[in-house]
Amino acid sequence: MKKLYSLISAVILSASLWAQAPQKMSYQAVIRGANNALVVDKPVGVRISILQGTEFGASVYVETHTTTTNSNGLASLSIGTGKIITGDFSKIDWSKGPYFVKTETDVEGGTNYQLTSVSELMSVPYALYAGNGIKRISANSDTIFLSNDKFYVNKSSVNVGNSSIPTGGGQGQVLTMCEGILTWTNGGVCPGKIESLDCSNFKVSGDLKQGVDALNTSLELYYKNGNGGEVNSLPCDSKYVLGLTAKLENNKLNYGDGVLKFSLSGIPKSSGNAIFSILINDKSCLISLPVIQTNLKLIDFEDFSLPKNSYLDSSKLGYFSSKNCMFQNKYNKEYKYLEKGFALSSKIDTVIAGYTNMYSSFAGGGVDNSSNYIVGLDSSLIKLPINTSIVSFYVTNNTYAALSMRNGDAFAKKFSKGDYFKLVVYGYKNGLSVAKSEIYLADFTSVNSNDFYIQKKWKKILTPEFKNIDEIRFKLESSDMGQYGLNTPAFFVLDNIEIE
Repeated sequence: MKKLYSLISAVILSASLWAQAPQKMSYQAVIRGANNALVVDKPVGVRISILQGTEFGASVYVETHTTTTNSNGLASLSIGTGKIITGDFSKIDWSKGPYFVKTETDVEGGTNYQLTSVSELMSVPYALYAGNGIKRISANSDTIFLSNDKFYVNKSSVNVGNSSIPTGGGQGQVLTMCEGILTWTNGGVCPGKIESLDCSNFKVSGDLKQGVDALNTSLELYYKNGNGGEVNSLPCDSKYVLGLTAKLENNKLNYGDGVLKFSLSGIPKSSGNAIFSILINDKSCLISLPVIQTNLKLIDFEDFSLPKNSYLDSSKLGYFSSKNCMFQNKYNKEYKYLEKGFALSSKIDTVIAGYTNMYSSFAGGGVDNSSNYIVGLDSSLIKLPINTSIVSFYVTNNTYAALSMRNGDAFAKKFSKGDYFKLVVYGYKNGLSVAKSEIYLADFTSVNSNDFYIQKKWKKILTPEFKNIDEIRFKLESSDMGQYGLNTPAFFVLDNIEIE
């Protein structure tokens, strides 16, 4: 089945009256073929029908076009300038809407049209009203009349403004009646106004904690007597407790009372009260949000004494310990290699390929150019104190794995389209898996080759679901598999683990 996805059904508005009203509307659509591929730089046949009343209404006007798509599959045409099949575009009474545009296409450039799209005309250029003699336009429940090139409301003698059309206005804007005043607007939505902000009546979802990312936390602020318009509010940074930003999410007001929702982002740098100065048009509020002091601990492995550009892959205890967390270290003394778990490292080599460089970070060191970090093997684990929460951690590739994926080696393939290398992290409590996070260390699965990547920089992973656990387990997955498991070198690198 052939498809056409209409991206823009656009009415191009003029900011001034023409001597003769232009009887046309610009229209654009992206054309796709049966395999969903773009139809580029190719003639296509298009039939346009203007339907009245509903999307299944009668056709008041039908025309056909033959146009050529561009390199992005975009076809552009002007409704009202095609080969007329039936009707008169200039005599459509736009005041008797709603109207819909039905678009049919033949990707071979002929007349074997397929029904592909029906969309409502949400606005019509003023010039089309004036050009066909229509003398009234409905807007916001008022009726605007045109008489002697001036506007009047509801047949009264009150002149709207001192001129026929307000100054300003730009392409795509709509002339709208906003509280008795003609105003150029975007999409017919008037500028928002409220009577007041209820500064004492607000709600916060979730707790704000010192040093913990405010991910998924929001602020709801109530207002009175909105006019249904749109408001603008710049992002607001916190004061006193620094590090947080409030950003307005829903700028469309209700008619009457309603709620403005702000998303909170950032990491509070201290405990106390974070103060936000919220400004909505000429109304403002000072909102104070408490930030809780936490027992946040950072495991950055700098408590281990490692010579520069070295590593330690064996422990007499069978684990490395930091902040009461035990990092597995199963070392084979007979053959002198790490079987499972983690090695401490300060190596910075990002160039040498092969297993002799298995303990280097591909980022060239620790987070923020720190010295120490850990290199993990597949199926490694970390033992935690009971009811520990993992707030976040940083991860990247190790040099051995990264260069193997980039160039290939004697055991593993060079990554190409469709390949991936993924770290799966599980949170356990009392032996049961209660949380999971997946991190791609290399991803070549996108349809766009420009999106292919092998992770080189440190990447921060937020883990709000890893709450009250006692163990973390790590599993590596790769598209390059062999008879005995992963062909891709099974290593990953961690640093700056935040626990609470």
